[in-house]
This record gives sequence, C-alpha cells and structure tokens, in this order.
Amino acid sequence: MLKGIFGDASTLRADVLGAIAPEQELPAVSFSPGEYAAFLEAAAASFRRSPDGAAQALAHPGFTAADRFFEAEGRFHLLRTCNTWVARMIRASGRRFGAWTPLPYSVSLSHTLFLKE
Repeated sequence: MLKGIFGDASTLRADVLGAIAPEQELPAVSFSPGEYAAFLEAAAASFRRSPDGAAQALAHPGFTAADRFFEAEGRFHLLRTCNTWVARMIRASGRRFGAWTPLPYSVSLSHTLFLKE
C-alpha cells in the first residue's frame, strides 16, 4: 500500500480482447487516422524496451489467460494512476481530455465532456 501511495516502478497490463460485441455499449473514442497514429505511438512509448527494442514482459501471472504485465516507463503513485495514463494517451492523440483524471469517474466524466459523439 505504501508503494501505491509514495511510488513504485510502473507496469502496463495488456489483454487480448478480440472482437467486442456491439451490445456491450462500451465508451468509444473516434480518432482520425493521424490522431490514432499519435495515440498508438504514445502508448508504445510507455513500454520499457530491451536493447533490441522488444517490450519487457514480466515473469508474473496475469489476471486472465490472454493478458500480460510489462515493464513501463515512469513511476506510479497516488497522483499518477492508471487513469491518468489513459488521459495522457488520449491527450497525446491531440484530443482534448481532463487535466487530471486519477479516478475511473474522472475518466468517465472527461469522456462525456470531451469525446462523447
């Protein structure tokens, strides 16, 4: 708990979802091709890389059979959560998003205010 408050090395969790059924009605973001490329570039830059450029998978079990944890750039702490990472990636695309989004509700609110179509 203290590491979560005061800081620790960041990790990223990636999960292969496959096709998402339309009836799930998940929040969506429509990017232009340039915005999407910038979003993907920012997300890819979040992974810590080996000298050969490969993302560094951790030897740690995931939550599902289709996910993995990876070493990430930067640090994680109480004021820099996974939700703030989401906002940084969306802003990296050039889209407007909340200035600080530490909680899931702040991400949902920013989506409603800035990205809802």
